[in-house]
Amino acid sequence: MKKFIFLFSILLAAMSSCSDDDSIIETETENLTGTKNLIELNFIPTIENYFSKDRGTVTYRSSTRSGNWIHKFDDKGRLLKSELLEKYPSRILKEIIFSDYDSEENKVSLNVTTFNYFTLARLDSESYELIFDESYILKSITSKYENEPGEVTVFEKLDDNKRIVLLKNGLIDEYVGYEYDEQGNILKYIVYDTELVVKSTVTYTYTEFGDLESYFFQNTQGEFSEADYFYRSDNTLERLEGSFDYGSENAGNNLFTYANDESYIKRITDYENGESEIYINNGEQIIVEYYQSYEKLAHVYEYSFSESEGKFYFVKYEKYDENGDLDYIEYYDEDGNVTETVNE
Repeated sequence: MKKFIFLFSILLAAMSSCSDDDSIIETETENLTGTKNLIELNFIPTIENYFSKDRGTVTYRSSTRSGNWIHKFDDKGRLLKSELLEKYPSRILKEIIFSDYDSEENKVSLNVTTFNYFTLARLDSESYELIFDESYILKSITSKYENEPGEVTVFEKLDDNKRIVLLKNGLIDEYVGYEYDEQGNILKYIVYDTELVVKSTVTYTYTEFGDLESYFFQNTQGEFSEADYFYRSDNTLERLEGSFDYGSENAGNNLFTYANDESYIKRITDYENGESEIYINNGEQIIVEYYQSYEKLAHVYEYSFSESEGKFYFVKYEKYDENGDLDYIEYYDEDGNVTETVNE
């Protein structure tokens, strides 16, 4: 009888232990599910909204970039990696790596790589720190620089879909507001002063396949810039036609033409004062010509692409006199130092 009681006690203890283990597993599963649900509900929509915006390039001008997001999670249900894939042409636009989650201070580090197909640097890498609350609703993002204070951007207001309605840029002490269409594209971009008085606005329209169709900027000083976008049958950008007036004789027209990969192969800017700029990109070399008047050169800048660094370097400068005759040439190394000067 005693032996039976002893064995029964061991069995009860084992069953109790299994029950405790099951409870722990269930709790961990609930925590994992709860965290992932909150991130999908509150965290990811703002990440997609904030980082789908163009970085202010001369082509897409801070508009929403059309694309598909792919997200990967760690074993705790937290976001580990996000990628933005462009539709036309099909390629990666951004990669975001999340690391160093701090559950006590509710913050996470980000490294964002932007793949540029129409700028001098083919890759841009930036670091940030995100602050969020216990529900993973984003509160602020801080740019991280070496030996410089970070730029803090505060998410002042989010809409019901966790898209940014108003943010505050602490470094230059101004507010930025956004209005969206039903697809989440930015329709209006508004810059306010500290009293929320409008300083400037940008309005956008989009094509039926989601890419930028038109852009119009204006500020309270009467300056403006506008552009219309034209696409090929495969929905890749073919050209951009624009005009601008920033005062002080800085007014004129732009014409950008693009290759199939949307790198701009030529840009012509004609100013109202008779000056002009011509930008030519053949893939491995960029030449920028500045004309003081029709067919009379003033400056020529030449850049070469470095495969090892993945970006263009300034390698040559030509200076012309007031008659359009070559004055001298300077050659540069990859560190920006003059290696040779040739006088004409």
